[in-house]
Amino acid sequence: LLKPDVRGTSPLDMTQYKNLFGSCRVPSGVCDKVQFTSTDDESSRNVLVISNNQ
Repeated sequence: LLKPDVRGTSPLDMTQYKNLFGSCRVPSGVCDKVQFTSTDDESSRNVLVISNNQ
């Protein structure tokens, strides 16, 4: 049996995953920014998969 993912002591549910696939990190000089896309945005057609740190 797998243990649920948690943040602190709060278990995470599937509502968190919409942020995983609709976001990207944008480098900036002082502090990076996280950019989110709309779930209704049809222009989002690319997926990047990273495996084994490569």
